[in-house]
Amino acid sequence: MKAMVLMVCLALIGHTTLAAEAHFEQAGFSIKLLDTSSASQNFQPLQMFLPAVNGFAANVNVQLQFYSDSLQAYQALSESQFKQFGMTLVRSELKQDILWFEYRGAI
Repeated sequence: MKAMVLMVCLALIGHTTLAAEAHFEQAGFSIKLLDTSSASQNFQPLQMFLPAVNGFAANVNVQLQFYSDSLQAYQALSESQFKQFGMTLVRSELKQDILWFEYRGAI
């Protein structure tokens, strides 16, 4: 079984359909989203960054990854990689077909 991994600080879900535009009302603009429906390899369709405050800049990275094993296997692999890279795992949760990770650490 092929699964698609959506990483927002690493989260796994099945294939999703995105809206046609992203609206940033506070910034005063909208932008058309790229078509990801024909993706067949891992890629990162979105990165968002906030201005730094006290030396820390929050960010979100959305990554789509194809993974042929189970969600449980992906969860175990990811948790071991977080540990290997010295990251602190804040949350690791698997519910239905959604796997959510929240982690912190210096890269």
